[in-house]
Amino acid sequence: MGRGRSLSLKSLWQMVTFYCTTGLLSIMIIPILATIAYGFGFSAVLILLAGVIRSFGVSWINMNLGNGYEVPYAWSIPVALLFSLFVGGIAFISRKYLLIYMKFLSRQYSRLIPR
Repeated sequence: MGRGRSLSLKSLWQMVTFYCTTGLLSIMIIPILATIAYGFGFSAVLILLAGVIRSFGVSWINMNLGNGYEVPYAWSIPVALLFSLFVGGIAFISRKYLLIYMKFLSRQYSRLIPR
């Protein structure tokens, strides 16, 4: 805020509304999207790694598709790749919307702050 300038009641109300609403939403949205993005991204790498390791005959890595159906060892890499792409896609989308939300907050913040 420049010297000698005072905020109008309207701009003060907009700033208060912005900080109250985005503050409460950001407490929930940012940690959730960040956890999904980076947790699922890490999991996608681990799934692919487990599929590669299992393809060499490691028996302690289980790949079940439900109803007791065990994925054959020869199919470990393709199945792991498929699941890894799915989980990685969720991570990518979550990260994308996290960045969109944070850019939105930055634009709104710079628009409301008086120069």
